[in-house]
Amino acid sequence: MSMPRVSSLRQERANWLRVQAEVAYVRVLFSGQSYFEALQRGQRFNPNHDDRGRFTTGDRQSTGSSHNSGGARVAQAGPARPQSRTTILARFPAATPTQEVRWAISDAIARQEIAQTETVIPGYRPRPSVTSTIDGETSRNEADARDAREARDRIQMGTSTGGAGVAPGSAPKSLVDVCLPNGRLIGEQIKPAGASVRTVTNEEFDQLLRDMTSGAVETNPSPGYQGLWYRRPTGEMIGIRRSKNNGLTIDIVDRLGNPALDELKRIHER
Repeated sequence: MSMPRVSSLRQERANWLRVQAEVAYVRVLFSGQSYFEALQRGQRFNPNHDDRGRFTTGDRQSTGSSHNSGGARVAQAGPARPQSRTTILARFPAATPTQEVRWAISDAIARQEIAQTETVIPGYRPRPSVTSTIDGETSRNEADARDAREARDRIQMGTSTGGAGVAPGSAPKSLVDVCLPNGRLIGEQIKPAGASVRTVTNEEFDQLLRDMTSGAVETNPSPGYQGLWYRRPTGEMIGIRRSKNNGLTIDIVDRLGNPALDELKRIHER
């Protein structure tokens, strides 16, 4: 084959590769635009907000600024709180037990904070965000909970008489109060599990995660424990781990010799 012919073929190949690259670039731009337009179509705003997305009162006065957006977040588009403890592991199969525990606690807290804020700010929604790791999801949950709490507090302080503000949070419950409300052991025994193993609903398990870790300090567990331990402000120690057969499980590690808790060893989620 002559040299001019070889040069011509090389030039044609270079042109073809350039065209392919340009086509791929256009596809990326189109996908990004489509995603942005989808977010815009899904946006739902509280009727009382200004042009910066801050929640306002009926007279259009802003209630304050958030930690990073200049205002309370209201009814913005974004992923709902879709992940369950099953789907989060399907999305991040390489997540460690400790990562799963931290995510589950942050998710339970975020759900409660957002629900409470919705009662004060109808239509409130977290800011849209996209994450690619389970640690990113945990950080997102923590930010959502913080933003919801701050938005709710600003509204409540603005509407309280005499500027009294929001009442301080209640003291953490003792482990007995958490596990034996009204003097009865939580959940139910589901055989073949023993009498010291209780099973609760998803909602009850979320509430236990919130109550048991409120004010608690994360502590290194014993070697081989597939999760984390938490020393509660009332002194007791609880563990939260991943069970191969039962999913997330709460263990009573140190009951401080309280006989009222002798009948409770661990808690499973139904």
